[in-house]
Amino acid sequence: MAQLGWYLKRLRVMSGPELLHRARQAGTVLVMSAQHRLGVGIARPVAEPARFAFCSGLQPRLPPLPLDLAALQAAAGELLEGKLPVAGREWQWDASPDRWYRAPDTGRIWPRGFFGSIPYLHGNPCGEVRQLWEPARLQQLVDLAALAQAGDAEQRTRAVRLVEAQLESWVASNPPLSGPHYISAIECGLRLMAACHALDLLRSDLAGPAPWRALVQIVGSHAPLIERRLSLHSSTGNHTVAEAGGLVYAGLLFPELPGSARWVSKGVSLLARLAQTQVLPDGGGAEQAPVYHLYNLHFLALVDALLRKHGRPAPAGIAAAVARGTRFIRAMDTGDGSLPSIGDDDGGHALSRFLRLPCEDTAAAGHPTHFPQSGYTVVQVATTPDARMILDHGPLGMPPSFGHGHADALSLQIYAAGLPVLVDPGTYTYTGDQDWRRYFRGTHAHNTVTVDGRDQARQQGSFLWSRPFQSRVIAAELEGESSGRMLAEHDGYRDLGIRHVRGIAWQRDAWLLVWDALLGPGEHHCELHWHLGSQPTRLDGETGTVGVPGGTWSLSCSGGEISVHTAERAPIRGWRSPTYGVIEPCHTLRVSFRGHTPHTFETLIRLGGDDPPADLIASSKKWMHDLSR
Repeated sequence: MAQLGWYLKRLRVMSGPELLHRARQAGTVLVMSAQHRLGVGIARPVAEPARFAFCSGLQPRLPPLPLDLAALQAAAGELLEGKLPVAGREWQWDASPDRWYRAPDTGRIWPRGFFGSIPYLHGNPCGEVRQLWEPARLQQLVDLAALAQAGDAEQRTRAVRLVEAQLESWVASNPPLSGPHYISAIECGLRLMAACHALDLLRSDLAGPAPWRALVQIVGSHAPLIERRLSLHSSTGNHTVAEAGGLVYAGLLFPELPGSARWVSKGVSLLARLAQTQVLPDGGGAEQAPVYHLYNLHFLALVDALLRKHGRPAPAGIAAAVARGTRFIRAMDTGDGSLPSIGDDDGGHALSRFLRLPCEDTAAAGHPTHFPQSGYTVVQVATTPDARMILDHGPLGMPPSFGHGHADALSLQIYAAGLPVLVDPGTYTYTGDQDWRRYFRGTHAHNTVTVDGRDQARQQGSFLWSRPFQSRVIAAELEGESSGRMLAEHDGYRDLGIRHVRGIAWQRDAWLLVWDALLGPGEHHCELHWHLGSQPTRLDGETGTVGVPGGTWSLSCSGGEISVHTAERAPIRGWRSPTYGVIEPCHTLRVSFRGHTPHTFETLIRLGGDDPPADLIASSKKWMHDLSR
């Protein structure tokens, strides 16, 4: 019943051409189901690897990978023991028949029948399928192969044997169309690319033809399935980028397979278009989820390098998208090389968790930095410690489903020396407990204001929103580096007759003022939330202190009753998810007002020891008030 409800909601955002496309795909799955019962149809090639040029010779056929070798070596011990972090748990390789079917979260065994008949959404009896998929992407084989190249003879031998064992085991345990690892075409694309890179790095070390035979079987069975089940129309996004990348790899590296020329043409054409639609003019990502944006940039860069190495013309738009996307990624750096938690983040990677963008010579942007299309402004508010403020004034996500976006309009984050001071609580789960999924993507879990307990948009399922909000910057004075102010608004509460306007003013190393106005008539319950990256060391009336590297900042709030919440479940408050699949308590400062609007909240963060000049605060508030009318 839950799955039927999900399909009905998805139908509401589908166009006529998409409905036709979906009907064709449903027919394709029915045909595959019949083929699966009869044992015919998509099958792995039986030809020997020697038939394929990619499987012959000692010279690499793929471009070198830009890996963080220091970080890779730091993880060498776990990798060589067959261990892999999966959603806060440790996956351990073994050669048991159920290894690729045992759920990391529940320990239950997923079914091995036709992929289209396996229930995998919320409420299935086995667990969260995303966690099962992670090790079956075989991306750990890329890391092991890179370790084999960089290590001594013993490390090389251990790494090579692990690559061979896991690759051959996966192929033996997962016949075409059988089991949960064929449910999503993106999984096939990720696995295909990873297997190609792993064996390409180990050409002189493989014991015999068995690993190459396994690779040919993966490519020959996965590429036709990807082609027939591409994520298009309202499902277009990072899935499509990965699937198109898989088609290019399969067609270019295995031209001997039927359909290879078509795979390359279709994949390149899709990626040329996606480079323009997924990477916005300012370099940000259309899905409003920076980690998925990085994922897309890695795919685009990998395919661009592959085409060039094989002397094929690469659409100029792909390299241009990677360059402008890299500038965006570097500007959004929280100070330690990581990205802020905005929108969904499932902890996945394009090829390896140690992969880096190739454009390392792209200069990091200064601060303040303004991204008008993706809707972010990044400001350095303190030099010691290096502290960056990120204001989100962008759209909900990518229409029409807005799948990976969160209801976080005008949310504010601050990182000091790479550590969160005001933090976005994260993602935690996709198809697990839906109360947690609703909380982490809802407005209560972000550093902004809720009205009457509502999200700024309406959740219609785990990856679907309706009634999306629009945000805009009303005014901004960002010319100087040491001070500035800006004013933005969103219309997520328009049906309540309320506009939320947020003004921010700052003086570097001194103070930061956040002014929230709820404009419109009526009686409402308004709540301002601040999710703290560390436990407040003091809370006294309207003033508290929060820890930053090397000291503390004071935070003063006015405009309502102040309370601190941590690890509460009814309702859910005071939690964060530092990585996918993991939750831990955090301290959430709530300022609550119930009464007639208009109403304002004020938050003053003292970044230094002294109080800010009263005249500067007063003039900033007047500027915000006058422009918000």
